[in-house]
Amino acid sequence: MIEHNSDYLLLSIHVDFQIRDFPRWFEVFFNEQTDGVECHSEYFSAMPMPQLQITYIKLWSVIESFAKIVFLLAGKRHFTKELSPEIEKIESIQTRLDQYKNDVLAALSFYQQSIDADSARNTDALTDIDAVKIDLKRRELKQFSVDKSVVFKEKLPNKTVMDKALSTLELNVAGFSDALNDGSKNSSYYQTRNQIAHEGKSDISATTLIDKRIMPLLTVIKKIKDCLEQPAFAKKTTPAASNQPHSANEVAQ
Repeated sequence: MIEHNSDYLLLSIHVDFQIRDFPRWFEVFFNEQTDGVECHSEYFSAMPMPQLQITYIKLWSVIESFAKIVFLLAGKRHFTKELSPEIEKIESIQTRLDQYKNDVLAALSFYQQSIDADSARNTDALTDIDAVKIDLKRRELKQFSVDKSVVFKEKLPNKTVMDKALSTLELNVAGFSDALNDGSKNSSYYQTRNQIAHEGKSDISATTLIDKRIMPLLTVIKKIKDCLEQPAFAKKTTPAASNQPHSANEVAQ
């Protein structure tokens, strides 16, 4: 049995982790929030209730921060895909502009030859030049900063959105989204977090808090750690997410 944080929960994001824009500050944050935590229920059973509640809030903050980071990074990739067709459109317009330019140059040459020869010796029929319609609209660019100050202010993604975001990034953190809200309904984990954070007390007993909240969260946190410590070339396992529509508006209330 692994008991001490230094032996098991100390995160070290792999230098070749596949998500190159994943913020490295999360490593420090992860280790701060899990510092001293031993991964067995007996460790928590010895805690007084106030300390137990503080520990739960810290563990939840790891879950919440990771969720928001993944959501933002997935959003950046979706927006990149939205921009890609613009390049094809621009290239198509550029091709038509080049043809328009060549046609205009040909017409100029036709008339200039007539002028230079001081005669109307050009008898070839002229072809009208087709119009080129340019329709490039203004695009509002989005910011996808994963600075700590930005991440902490983001809304918490819900289960459906999180599944899609994990799938987009090809991250396998099994069971992660189960800790999040499902639609407009708060998850039991989030409900307990809010009760402690806003009212200074838990909605459940210490035993239930340990067995039904803390220990399951620790399982997910270990999976986050395992995921972030994998190199880019590591073999991918079964996707952890379902194929659900992703929308920035689908967030937990």
